[in-house]
Amino acid sequence: MKARKPSNRRYLFEQFAAVRRYQGNLSLSPDGSEIAYITNTSGQFNLWRQPSTGGYPRQLTLFTDNTVRSVSWSPDGGSIAFHADRHGDEFHQLYILDAGGEWPQQLTNVPDAQHFVSSEPWSPEGKYLAYYANTESGRTWTLW
Repeated sequence: MKARKPSNRRYLFEQFAAVRRYQGNLSLSPDGSEIAYITNTSGQFNLWRQPSTGGYPRQLTLFTDNTVRSVSWSPDGGSIAFHADRHGDEFHQLYILDAGGEWPQQLTNVPDAQHFVSSEPWSPEGKYLAYYANTESGRTWTLW
């Protein structure tokens, strides 16, 4: 048997350190055909969707400075709500986006307050979105 010649191939540190991470929150579409989830595949935690039976994932948000933290599909399947913070500052703002994937609409813009949506924040018909925030005093949480 012939001895193998050592490889002179060089590897970048990023090739060894590349790890895909997922946030602990995901949301099924109302009909169960798709999953919306958060992963850092693109280098930042963004929102993705994928058929629940497998298949190719589709990136829905293209944030570079914001980090998506939570996701919830609307009861009619037409919209997805989520909250995200900027550069890890933990001052989460609320967003909503068309499930087909357009640029998200920012619902709140209070840089020194936190806004959160739960895993099921929608009213049954999908007309209203409940969230909680500390916009009033910074220490007291209010349900909106």
